[in-house]
Amino acid sequence: MTTTAADLKIAQRLYAGVCEDLGLIPEGMHLTFSTGSKLYGIAYRVALTGDRVTAADGTTSYPKGSGHGRPPLGSDFLGMTKAEAERALRERVDTVYSLIAADLLDLT
Repeated sequence: MTTTAADLKIAQRLYAGVCEDLGLIPEGMHLTFSTGSKLYGIAYRVALTGDRVTAADGTTSYPKGSGHGRPPLGSDFLGMTKAEAERALRERVDTVYSLIAADLLDLT
């Protein structure tokens, strides 16, 4: 079965949703996903970065930083293909739900 861009987008939303539900994304920050290319040796990655803030005079800044920090769950490396990236994200989400089912973690 071929992994589509839509499949990967769903996995990204699931991962981001779990991170938000657990309160792992600090205020003023968001997750960013980088698209990879096996052909060019570029990995799919996820990172935590600061939100852009626009001042009244039109200038912009990144009070929480504009770099790429370690994501809240797992490594930033997701794989070299869409299929690997989707699998990595879904495994992380599945792990969280397994911990919840075992009463080791509470999302409420």
